[in-house]
Amino acid sequence: MKKGIILIVVLVLGMGMPAEAKTDYHSASYVYLTFDDGPDDRTPAILDVLKKQKVKATFFVTGRNAKRYPTLLKRIAKEGHAIGLHSMTHDAKLFYKTPASAVAEMKETQVIVARLTGKNVYDVRVPYGSVPKMTSEHIKKMEAAGFRIWDWNVDSEDWRYAKRPKVTFERVALGLERTAERRTAAVVLMHDHATDPVILEKWIVSEKKKAAFRTVQQAKTSYSFFAKWPAKK
Repeated sequence: MKKGIILIVVLVLGMGMPAEAKTDYHSASYVYLTFDDGPDDRTPAILDVLKKQKVKATFFVTGRNAKRYPTLLKRIAKEGHAIGLHSMTHDAKLFYKTPASAVAEMKETQVIVARLTGKNVYDVRVPYGSVPKMTSEHIKKMEAAGFRIWDWNVDSEDWRYAKRPKVTFERVALGLERTAERRTAAVVLMHDHATDPVILEKWIVSEKKKAAFRTVQQAKTSYSFFAKWPAKK
């Protein structure tokens, strides 16, 4: 009898759950804020903004920069942000030479991150995104190694507009409108070395009124150019 009552309660509660609670992407309020290529000497200013605004982000780091800025990598982890792998060299010719070379660079970076932070990381973003250089064999080998591949669906192009940061966030706003139309979460691409921290903070203050910032570690399903999140009907 008790088992029957428990089952009924579970079913009732499940029926009352909002749809977005059952998935990590069918909610336009979810924003996965990601930063590539660091850590570097501009990372502290970004971390200061995130700490002040109590927002968590994901930093896809290169192995060479992790070795160069170990204290910053440790700070990223200590302050509760997610760390992702972004290759060792960020050299397309070396990274994509073979499926084995791509996996090897991620594993080397993984070892460095684990040694410095104690965290075993499996979320990765390949240099310049998975299209067009990631072949089906590259993808197969990467997934066989246990890695989850992340791309983005909102490109700030902050590197292109580094001297015009307002344009960067105009692009982000437009990208968020498009993901909202599809009723899916937004994966925003930025870079440690190109994001203006002052404009970033203004944007976060405004976006926090309607957004729920998440890290890739909170996602059950990664987003990539070859495995996109479906629009909510």
